[in-house]
Amino acid sequence: MALPLKTLRCLEACPPSFRVCFALACLFPGFLTTNAKGDSITVEVDRVVYSQGSNGVARITIDVPTVQPGTYAIKPRLEYGLVLTNTLSSTPIDPAVSNEINIAFTVPPNDWGYALVADLCLDGVVQATSNDVFAVGTNPFRLGQINNHGGLAAEHARNARPLRER
Repeated sequence: MALPLKTLRCLEACPPSFRVCFALACLFPGFLTTNAKGDSITVEVDRVVYSQGSNGVARITIDVPTVQPGTYAIKPRLEYGLVLTNTLSSTPIDPAVSNEINIAFTVPPNDWGYALVADLCLDGVVQATSNDVFAVGTNPFRLGQINNHGGLAAEHARNARPLRER
């Protein structure tokens, strides 16, 4: 995975413990989503960009090597902004029978970047957490989907006809 030079320069100023965690998270995506018992959860949304108010589906995969007695549940939520969340309905799950569920959600009506976060809980106590991010909007320039590789981006933007936002 190639990181932008700006990101690498920012990491130089971080404490060594943060750099180690960042490196492990890049090399092993499940590193920060697994607890000491080995329980893990993975979240994958079906698209990277959604239009406002459309429907989405998140595939949530859990791995519980040793099933403990109690009630397991998946508690998903949408996070955006700095502290805003929309809680989605909790789904009970039996890890001995199923290790993958699909959760349908309605995309919020505002242009924004969102994260679908899911907690694997045992009797209400979080055992593992994971997330996946997506964007909402229709303007590819605002979403950073056009010419994000540099090059002649400024010249193309100056000569291009403006996109109309909804």
